[in-house]
Amino acid sequence: MFTNAKAVLVASDSVHAQITAANLNFDHQHYAQAADYYRQSLASDPQNPALRTDLALSLSQFGNIDEALHEAQTVLAPNPDFVPALNLAATLNFRQGNNDAAIALWTHLLAVNPHFSGKNRVDALISLATQRKIAPK
Repeated sequence: MFTNAKAVLVASDSVHAQITAANLNFDHQHYAQAADYYRQSLASDPQNPALRTDLALSLSQFGNIDEALHEAQTVLAPNPDFVPALNLAATLNFRQGNNDAAIALWTHLLAVNPHFSGKNRVDALISLATQRKIAPK
């Protein structure tokens, strides 16, 4: 069924079809293909923060952390309070050992959205990042 749905979607040039194809590929863990569809969608709507964040997430899922972080930062430059990009950028910084950046981003996220659904997880990660900073090397 996925292959047939993809074939129908690829035949269409609409942005909606590209986004749907990207989401289907992401859901089936075809992250590189999802990233390609998100890039195509962004060609029509380059300032869309949700699309660019989805691209960043796809890139991170297949290990392209530097490019994923760049895309998340591209979202945050004009949209510093965009929660999905804040969370992703913080997570990516944490994964790279950039604890100060991760803490700053997560702290800002919680200031922007104190009722964030992942607040407990973010609080725990801030604590872990803080411990990492002070742990002897």
